[in-house]
Amino acid sequence: MSFLNWFSEKPATDSLPPAGDAATSGDGSRLKRHARREQLYVVIRDAMTRAGVLSSSYKFKVLSLDQPGENFMVMMEFSRSLDGSPGKLAVMEGLIIRNAKALFEITVPAVYWRFEQVAADTQVALPASRQGALHPQLASFDDIDLPHLPTVPSLSNTQYGDLN
Repeated sequence: MSFLNWFSEKPATDSLPPAGDAATSGDGSRLKRHARREQLYVVIRDAMTRAGVLSSSYKFKVLSLDQPGENFMVMMEFSRSLDGSPGKLAVMEGLIIRNAKALFEITVPAVYWRFEQVAADTQVALPASRQGALHPQLASFDDIDLPHLPTVPSLSNTQYGDLN
């Protein structure tokens, strides 16, 4: 190969299809599925707001059940502070399913619920000497014995002499 051939025009090849056509068809369905997922997020947040649930007391995930993104499954996780009566959960599930279908033609066949387990729910056994008072340190400081520490002068001599 000659050095001069590098600067000459290359012949056009018509046999290869443009690379962008194959990539955009796959990305188009992925973008559509992502957009529909975002629409379902809006429906879920609206349903939770209508049910009177604070956004800080729940988390959710949405899973696509098919390739075009028309069927989704919703998984909801609530903190322990929420009243999780079955009637209230059924109302929230109905709101999500109806609004998703009516507003965006998204089918939600299932909504799964989970309540977070908090480790603070367990009782801690206190020693018998501390059963009566919750915070004895707050009541009085008279019974606290501090070890006697030697007094240290505020400033001492340095290797260069006294500090004035």
